[in-house]
Amino acid sequence: MTRLVLALACAVLLLLSGTGGAQQTSHVGTIDIYHLNAAVTGRGPCVLTDPPAPTMWICLYRTSPLYDELREILREADQFKQQCLFGWNQVDGNGFAVLSLLECHSPL
Repeated sequence: MTRLVLALACAVLLLLSGTGGAQQTSHVGTIDIYHLNAAVTGRGPCVLTDPPAPTMWICLYRTSPLYDELREILREADQFKQQCLFGWNQVDGNGFAVLSLLECHSPL
C-alpha cells in the first residue's frame, strides 16, 4: 500500500511539473518595445517589458501552435498598453524566454 501511495505521489508531481519536467515561469508587465528581426529564422516578435522580465526579451517562435493568436494579442497589448502575464518554460540560444502563455487586459 505504501508503494502505491508513493507511486501515485510521484505521478502527480510529474504531471504538475509540466512537459519533460520543465517548469513554467511567468512575468507581469506592459510591453515597452515590440521588436521584429527577419534575420532570425523561425522567430516572430520579441518584446521588452516594463518592468523588465528576468530574461530581458520574451520571444514568440513560429513553432508555437498558437502563433497567430499570440502574435495578435501581443500587437494589441503593445498598441493599447495593456498589462500582460507572460509565461514560458524554456529559453532560446540567447537566453530569451520562448513565449508559451499570454494573458492581457486593459489598465483599470
